[in-house]
Amino acid sequence: MKTEPFASLRPLRQFEKDLKEYYQYTGLSFPDHAISADQFAQMLKDHPPKKPFSGYASRAGKERNLEEISFFADSQNATVVQHVRYLPPVLHVQSFFELECVLEGKITCYIGDRKILLQQGDVLILAPNTNHSAATYEDSGIMVNLLVRSSTFEEHFLNLLPAESLLHQFFKKALYDRKDTPYLIFHTAGSDLLTRHIPALVAESEKNRRYKNSMLSAMVSVFLVELMRRHEQDVVVPSEGKYAMNEDTVFILQYLQNNNATITLSDLAGFFNYSERQLQRIILDVTGATFSDNIRNLRIANVKKLLESTNLTVADIAEKVGYYDASNLRHEFKKYCGMTPKEYRDRFPVPFGNKC
Repeated sequence: MKTEPFASLRPLRQFEKDLKEYYQYTGLSFPDHAISADQFAQMLKDHPPKKPFSGYASRAGKERNLEEISFFADSQNATVVQHVRYLPPVLHVQSFFELECVLEGKITCYIGDRKILLQQGDVLILAPNTNHSAATYEDSGIMVNLLVRSSTFEEHFLNLLPAESLLHQFFKKALYDRKDTPYLIFHTAGSDLLTRHIPALVAESEKNRRYKNSMLSAMVSVFLVELMRRHEQDVVVPSEGKYAMNEDTVFILQYLQNNNATITLSDLAGFFNYSERQLQRIILDVTGATFSDNIRNLRIANVKKLLESTNLTVADIAEKVGYYDASNLRHEFKKYCGMTPKEYRDRFPVPFGNKC
């Protein structure tokens, strides 16, 4: 008989039943916008529950600044929490990363002044210190939150990609540089990513077995790797300007990354059917650097790798990475790295001698 992966998460817990009863008792008049903890307290004062809330519901809305020490033991890097249904969207911040995984139904999320509808298969990644809340007033709205220490997230997500890669800059800028909307949404609907990983994570978190913390950390790491491997092109980023939230964004960055030795702005614009002006704005918005600066940074990074790991001459490297000649490479390398290619290569053992 086929088992339902999320069957154990569907029944309402007692405190959710209390909140649902209160939701129905107040005439289904819960706010459709985010509220503060004080506003929720006033709501309870104006419309007292018929009976005291039990469990989590009795504390709901009181702790609005969530620190790692409250959620993680000393040796713990990740934990799993199921979202509470029928709880009003009370704004709060946390000092760790939060991955909100919508398993079934719909969840309304509030980030800053934004209202976002999350649907089955969506994975929302929230950066630390983000003022946010989420709510669902249906039994069918099932969401599991993966809470991950900041250091662990950076190690196992951002560092999946080389630091000089455009996608690394893209994700880092979205999560750290956009102070008003630091989040990413991956659309995974249609894949088995959540059904494969989340039930196992929930089961591991509920048991008190040896090496539990190590296992949870490893499982979250694998989940993040698979999320990137299978859905890096299904990501939505905050839309600050006209060009920030574009479905071609990841494809543009990948194409630019893979063809940086020969690509021109005209070529790139023609390939994606944009004007050069539009493409310049898209690239600047999502990476924080111009097309030319990105090309230079990528080529310099490639030069460094070849100097470190091969015995190619500077002339050969120049041809390989897209410079006019060895002189042009030497000039630009010295300008941006503060040393000549030879001085840089001398810091590394190169096989078969040094041909600079």
